[in-house]
Amino acid sequence: MMHRVLSLCGLLACGLPLSAQIPLTPALGPFSTTGLGFVVPGPGRDLQHYRPDDQQVHSFEPLAGAPHFAVAEIFAGIDPGLLPLVELDAISTGNDLIPVSFTATDARIVQWMAPVTWTALFVSFAAGSVAPTDPEPMRSRAASGGAGADVFSWITPGSVPLGAFEDRVFLDVRAELLGLGASEELSALDIPMALMAQGRGQPDALFSPHRNWFFFSLTQASAELLTAQFPGVADVDMSGGTVFASYWNGSSWNLPVVVKSANNLGLGGDNSISREDDVELDALAVDATWIEPLVVFSVVGSAPMPQLQATRGLYGPFELRDQNGNSASARFGDTDVDAICGVDPEMGHFSRWFGTAAAPFGLPPLNLSATQMFDRSGAQLNLVCEIHAPGAVSSDAELAPGITALVVGDAAVPWPDWQIVWLNLDWSGFGTLRCQLPIASPVGVNVQFLAAHLPAAGSMALSSVVFLRL
Repeated sequence: MMHRVLSLCGLLACGLPLSAQIPLTPALGPFSTTGLGFVVPGPGRDLQHYRPDDQQVHSFEPLAGAPHFAVAEIFAGIDPGLLPLVELDAISTGNDLIPVSFTATDARIVQWMAPVTWTALFVSFAAGSVAPTDPEPMRSRAASGGAGADVFSWITPGSVPLGAFEDRVFLDVRAELLGLGASEELSALDIPMALMAQGRGQPDALFSPHRNWFFFSLTQASAELLTAQFPGVADVDMSGGTVFASYWNGSSWNLPVVVKSANNLGLGGDNSISREDDVELDALAVDATWIEPLVVFSVVGSAPMPQLQATRGLYGPFELRDQNGNSASARFGDTDVDAICGVDPEMGHFSRWFGTAAAPFGLPPLNLSATQMFDRSGAQLNLVCEIHAPGAVSSDAELAPGITALVVGDAAVPWPDWQIVWLNLDWSGFGTLRCQLPIASPVGVNVQFLAAHLPAAGSMALSSVVFLRL
C-alpha cells in the first residue's frame, strides 16, 4: 500500500505527536476536543477554563484586547469584602447562536436557510438527577457512578449535513477531565469564552462575534447578600431569577445591569413586588446578536414549569422544543439541566478555533474531533485531534489493526487526493486515538480534516469530516 510523502512540511512543524489509547464507554463524538469555561457550585468560586491540549483546568488569564473572565474583575466595583459571597449560577458570553423561531405560542429550534444548517446544544446536569432509565449516553454514565459534571451535546433535528449525527446525544467532556467526581456538578458552562482564551484574544466571527458582554445569574442567597451593590438595580431584582449583564469597556467591566428580571422570565412567583417566592434560574444561554437578546434558560428541577424555556423580546417564555414540536428537555429524559450552551455555524464560515463537524459519507464508523489553539505561552499554535471508534467489542472485528492516517484536503478535491499529515501504525481501532500536531504558522485557508483507518483486511473505514481554518 502506497502513501503520499508528507507534503505539508511547510504547514506542520517537526515534532512527535502525542498518542494514547483511552477506552471509553460510550464512544465520544465530534466535540470531544472543545474547551470549556465553567463554574462549580459554591460562594467565591471563580470561572475556570478546561483546555483540550493539556486536558487540565486553569484560571482565565488576562489577554491583550480581550475581556478578562474572572470573578474579581467582573465584580471589581462591589465592596471587596463581599467578593467571597458571589456565587454564579449561570453564565453566557452572548454567543449562544441557537436558531429559535417563535410563534404566538411556541419556541422551536428550527434550521434557517443556509447550506450548512446544524445546531448543537451542550448541557450538564444536576448531580444525582440522571437516572439509569434516561436515554444514552447519560444512562451509562449514571450507571457508572453519576453524570453530574459531565458535558453532553445534542445535535438537534434538522441538522441534515451531519447525517448520522442528527438527533444524537454525545458525551463530550467527562467529569474526570475537569478534576471533578461523578457525584459533583457544574453550575454553568460557556464554550465561546474558552475559544477566546485559546485563540489568545484573536477574533472568531463564527463562534464569538459578540465579545464584550458577560451574562449571568446568581444563586438566590448570593443575590440577596449583594443587594445595593449594583447601582440602579432595584432590590426586588436582586433575585436568583434575574439575568444580569456586565460590559467590558476595553480595560475593565462595567457594573452589572438587569437584562431580564425574574418577572420578565415568568419566575417572579405570585407576588411581583417581592423576590421571596421567585423561582431560581439554573442554566443560561444568550444570543446577544439580536437587538432583543434571545434567552434560553432552565429552572431548578423542583419548579412546576418546563425545564428548558426560551424568550426574546415580547415572545415567550415558552417551553423550548425541537423543529418537530418535541420537548427539548425530554430528549435528555427531562433531567435537571444545570448548565447549557449552544453553537450554530453557518455557510462559508470556518472557525480557526473550533472544528465544525460534518458527516458526508453517511454513517461514519469513526468520529473525528479537532480544535486549533495556542498553547498557554501564546507562542505555539497546535492542532488537537481525537479519533473515536465505536464503543463496543464488535469494533475489534470491524476495525482490525492497521494504519490510521489523518489527512487534509479541500472540498473541491476528491478525498483520495488529500494529503497525509499524520500516521499511526498500531491502533487497534478500539477506544480513542489522540494526537497533537504543532502548526508552523497560520496560513488562513479553509481545509477539511478527515481521519481514515485502513484495516489490514484492505477495506477502508472513514471518519466524519471536520471543517477548520488553518
